[in-house]
Amino acid sequence: MLALIVTGVAAAGCTPAHKSSSNTRSALGPPPVTTGATAPTSTTLPAPPTLPTGSSAAIHYQSSAEVLAITQLASAPTTYEGSVVRFAASIANFVRDKSGIARGMNVVDPDTRAASSVVYIQLSPYVAAQSLHVGDLVIIWGDAQGIITDKNAYGGTIVEPAVTETYLLDRTTGYMDDSNPSPS
Repeated sequence: MLALIVTGVAAAGCTPAHKSSSNTRSALGPPPVTTGATAPTSTTLPAPPTLPTGSSAAIHYQSSAEVLAITQLASAPTTYEGSVVRFAASIANFVRDKSGIARGMNVVDPDTRAASSVVYIQLSPYVAAQSLHVGDLVIIWGDAQGIITDKNAYGGTIVEPAVTETYLLDRTTGYMDDSNPSPS
C-alpha cells in the first residue's frame, strides 16, 4: 500500500476501494442555475474554456460533463459514480507519496470551505502540481469514482468521495492541465 504524507487540513486515499452500482441522479434534481441578474460567486461556473488541445476527443469529453456543485458530489458520491463531472472547488490540501510528489488533492466548497464538502481528486499524470496552491479556485473535469477507502499517513481510515481528474483550470493562476491526449 502506498503510504501517504498529507499537508493541510485533511487526509485522503489514492485508489478506489469501494464502488456502488447505483448510478441514478433523480434524487438530487438539476444543478443550481444562475442568471445574469445574480451576482456571480466563486462557485458560478463560466462556459468551459476552449482547451488548446482542441482534439475532438477532448471537446466531446468536456461537453459531456455534468455540471455540479461540489456539495452535490460530496453528499451523494455514488449517484455520480462513472459519470463525467465538472465543478468548481478550492484546494484544501495535497496528498503526497513517500517521495513527496503530489499525487492527489482534497478540494472543498470555495464559499464555505466546509469539511462536509471535501472531495478527493486523483491528479492526472500530466498535471504540473507545482503550479497549484492551497486556496486556489479550480474547475475540474473528471470521472466520478464514487467513494474511496484507504489509510492516511497516520494509519487512520479515510472514506471520501473521489474524482479522477482529466482536465483542470486554475482560476486563480490561469494554469490549465489540458494535456490528456485520450480522455475516456
